[in-house]
This record gives sequence, structure tokens and C-alpha cells, in this order.
Amino acid sequence: MSESQKIHTFPVRIYFEDTDAGGIVYHSRYLNYCERARAELLRECGIESRTMMKEHKCGFAVRHVEIDFLKPAHLDEELIIESRLIEMKGASSKVSHLIRHKDDLLVDIKIVLVCMGPDERPVRIPDPIRKEMVAWQ
Repeated sequence: MSESQKIHTFPVRIYFEDTDAGGIVYHSRYLNYCERARAELLRECGIESRTMMKEHKCGFAVRHVEIDFLKPAHLDEELIIESRLIEMKGASSKVSHLIRHKDDLLVDIKIVLVCMGPDERPVRIPDPIRKEMVAWQ
């Protein structure tokens, strides 16, 4: 990752509904947190999902996920999701999400998004959207 890449930060508080009986976050919840953080990152780029679907007739879908669980998160903790756009291709982009609690890195997630058309097939990311994403990168 380049030092010049922008980082989007998104805070998340851990609630009871996010945890098991021992107060540890369910592994699948981290994907929910990243979905919210990614939506806000794209919004900061000037890209809203509803507008993308309406005006460009496409939207992003998750194609691939890599997750390294390093340490658990616990009930009542506040996490910070650090998101970066790390790669752009014709129809896809790769996003890095680092989930931290204070100085501890808890989870490292890489997600590949693919731009899908109305027929649910990959399409090239529209130029206006690509331009905004590249500018943010």
C-alpha cells in the first residue's frame, strides 16, 4: 500500500446483539461493519449506491473476501474501521479494511468488489465513478 493512499475511518460500537454469550464479537459481524464503512467511503468519493443504480444501471457486489482474525473484539468496545481503495481494474476494485481497537489491529479484511449490470453480469466501472474512485485513491 502506498503511503499517499487516503484512509477513510468509520467508528463502530459493539452492542450486545453483535456478540456471543461471552461478549465476543461474532466473526460474521465484521463483514457488516466493513459494508457500512465501505458505503461511507464511497459516499465520501461522491458515489451513492442508489444513484449509481438509477443513473448508471449498475452496482457493486462482493466477489471475494480474505479475512485474518488476529484478536477478538468485545462488548462495549469502540472499533475503528480504516478503509482504503487499493486496486482498480476494469470491472472491479479491491478495498482493504483494517479493524482496530485503540492501538490493536484485530481484523484485516480484503474485499474485491465487482461492478454488476442489471443482468447480474460484470460491467466496466462507469467512467464518472472510476474517476471519483481513482481521485480518492
